[in-house]
Amino acid sequence: MANEKQQFVDELKELLQKNVAEVKEQVEQVKTQFYRQYHQELEAQKKAAQEAAEAAGETLENWVPTADALEAEFRELLSTYKQRRAELQKQIEEEQAQNLLRKENILTQMKEMADAETADVMDNLKKMRELQAEWKTIGAVPAPRTQEIWKNYQQYQERFYDLVKINIELRDLDFKKNLEMKTLLCEAAEKLQENTNIVEANRALQQLHDEWAE
Repeated sequence: MANEKQQFVDELKELLQKNVAEVKEQVEQVKTQFYRQYHQELEAQKKAAQEAAEAAGETLENWVPTADALEAEFRELLSTYKQRRAELQKQIEEEQAQNLLRKENILTQMKEMADAETADVMDNLKKMRELQAEWKTIGAVPAPRTQEIWKNYQQYQERFYDLVKINIELRDLDFKKNLEMKTLLCEAAEKLQENTNIVEANRALQQLHDEWAE
């Protein structure tokens, strides 16, 4: 019996040499096995004490089990494990808090660009892509904020790209109108060749040049 408990103690010691984030299931399994054995021994010890008391014509009162050095050692190892788990959890929470601050900062910048309808959207496109790349390098945030943060990210991203699309469409429209205007100016300039009044033709041609430059 004692040898089996010693084996569980040794197993727990080995597990504590590993990353505590990766051994939770194994620790729980060893803990269950150890205390199953431990309680079986307590029951056997109490039963023996009960039988001895009955044989002596006495009653068993205020029975106290024999101190178990292995159980005390195992309990101490479990305490060390729990402490390390608590430290790891604290570290994770601190990292997630920092990640949240970084992502909130990115969201602020994305919102500004999504709302900046009067700005040159195409100039902001490079910055948006840089923010998206940075976002991907940031780890998890506190679970209660995960959905909200992701929803805002998607929203600002979509709004910004809607502006990009509108900007491109407006530029294409301006280009088309500009091309149509310049085509008309070219046709008008060609017709000036038919004008026999050189002074009038030159004046009209200069006006066309001015319109072209606008």
